[in-house]
Amino acid sequence: NKQKKEEFIKQYYMNKVRTKQIQESIQRKEEKKRRDEQIKLKYEKEVSQRKTEEEEIQHARSEIEQWRMEQWEIMLLEQEEKEKKKRNEENMEKQQQQQLQCINVESKKK
Repeated sequence: NKQKKEEFIKQYYMNKVRTKQIQESIQRKEEKKRRDEQIKLKYEKEVSQRKTEEEEIQHARSEIEQWRMEQWEIMLLEQEEKEKKKRNEENMEKQQQQQLQCINVESKKK
């Protein structure tokens, strides 16, 4: 009977120890799961932030490219305007010279 009692006590403590080990194992797994989830969230946040930064950079590049195109167009328009003005001045000079020649020819005739 004493042996049965000792066996029972031994089993009881072994079960208690096993139960505690199982609980600790479950607790470690839950903690690991929480840490993994935190790491995953942190990673997703960093990726999202990087995407946002990349989008901002891309947007800035796009705006710069747009500005360059506008500057190029402005320069071309200004150049075209200068050329027009120069042609007009040349035409005016030609007209004045022709008028002068006409006047000279007329005055020689008289």
